[in-house]
Amino acid sequence: MICFHHWFFKNTLWENPVRLIARILCYAATVKRHLPVRNRAFRYGEERKNRIELAKITYDGKFPDEKVEDVKAFCRILFILLTLFPTFFCKSSFDTLLSQEAAMALEYWHPNQKLNIDMYPSVYWGVNSITILLFLPVVNFLVIPSFPKLTIRARIGIGLVLYCIGSVVVLVIHAVPLASHKQGTISNVQLGCIFIPIVIFAMAEVTTLVSVLEFIYAQSPESMKGLLTGLYYLFRGLSSTVSSALFLLYKNSIKNRELSPFYAVFTIVQVVGLVFYVAAATFHKNRLRHDDNSLQERLIIENQLHSSTVT
Repeated sequence: MICFHHWFFKNTLWENPVRLIARILCYAATVKRHLPVRNRAFRYGEERKNRIELAKITYDGKFPDEKVEDVKAFCRILFILLTLFPTFFCKSSFDTLLSQEAAMALEYWHPNQKLNIDMYPSVYWGVNSITILLFLPVVNFLVIPSFPKLTIRARIGIGLVLYCIGSVVVLVIHAVPLASHKQGTISNVQLGCIFIPIVIFAMAEVTTLVSVLEFIYAQSPESMKGLLTGLYYLFRGLSSTVSSALFLLYKNSIKNRELSPFYAVFTIVQVVGLVFYVAAATFHKNRLRHDDNSLQERLIIENQLHSSTVT
């Protein structure tokens, strides 16, 4: 769809980002990694560049420097998004399991009433959606303005930490029996404990969603903002799809309340994803933008120096 969109509106849009990325990466994969023949004065004494740097016109490549920097920024942002996939997958798995447990809790709450079991998970999703709507303006208008020195990557990390805290809370809750099987009832406190992780996950969802979209908009090139935003939601959709497929493996365990091992595994995966994100965010370099006029002046000076040395 992205390729068709750019082909159909080729007279009004920037260059197709998918085509540009493919061309530069293919050139970087095939170019010989050596110092350029024309060793310009501004590059005297420089170390050997990596393959993608050699695609720049400055290093005798075929592509403008800004285009190559756009592709490098795209790859860095894509790597950050990939580190978020474990968190999205675990969040989808927790949503599936907790919604089913909310159904079981209400079943204990109304043992003598025959209600439609398909309506039980709607209670979980309703509370989750309402909590997100309540926290969204709080985060946007109160929390973020109160901490202006907090970077976008730090806010994403805080959201991932909240996800991990919610996972730990789920494990702690499951260490205590949620229902009395002898009486077939459940207390108000026990029922309320099921919805504690919902609030924490909603806070994490709002913090992460707002920060990731802001990070993509701030760091991605103009022609790649839509592509990266689409990839972000693609990863979210893939995580939900994989989680729904794996739900068939532990569907029977929900009825027997043998979910602690699954919650433990998902929590470990979430912590590992947090570690990968921290490592990627630590070494992430922000997009460097150069003035086109100064770049052209630099190339003119370099060409003049080269022509003078040849003559």
